[in-house]
Amino acid sequence: MKHLILLMALALFGVACLASISSAQSLVDQYIDYSRGDVPVMSDPRFAPDPRSSRELWGKNNEEPASIEGQAAAASEENRTDEQPMPVEAPLPAAPAAPADMAGNWSLELQDSASQRADLVLFQSGATVFGHGTLTQGNDSRLVGAVGDVQGEVLNLDLITHDQGDLFSLILSAGGRSTSGSFEAYRVLGGSWSGSVIGNPAA
Repeated sequence: MKHLILLMALALFGVACLASISSAQSLVDQYIDYSRGDVPVMSDPRFAPDPRSSRELWGKNNEEPASIEGQAAAASEENRTDEQPMPVEAPLPAAPAAPADMAGNWSLELQDSASQRADLVLFQSGATVFGHGTLTQGNDSRLVGAVGDVQGEVLNLDLITHDQGDLFSLILSAGGRSTSGSFEAYRVLGGSWSGSVIGNPAA
């Protein structure tokens, strides 16, 4: 019995020695490979196995964000194109006020160094005023024609005598129950003068 136990112990010791020798031989082989420069390549799935593959992988990783940014920019540009601002309509201009009505019979006093009276019948079409009448100084009465226009609250009226063609250019207020203003007179033979005017509707 003792001999059998001794034999089993020797067998186990032999197996252990063989394992140690095999492990030592493996370490020796690795040492020899390192000394020759034959280093085994350790692959890591997180990294490229060689420089070329690493450059290609780096390029793909950089292209993807750029592509995403490009798509976002294109989408933003499309949204700006679709969302055009609504045109703002300009307010309509206010309608011009109707010209003052100066049609009717008028009696005007032209005052300078001497006084003259103009008795006129005026007609009106829109802003245009025209008519006829007489211009009297003392016992001398002359026929006159009248033409002018209304601009806002101002009546520009020219009186021209039929006999000599003298011109009386009047600037009068318009739109009231009476009128007043000034005049400039011009003679055909030369000379001019000025004065004031007051007037009222005649019966």
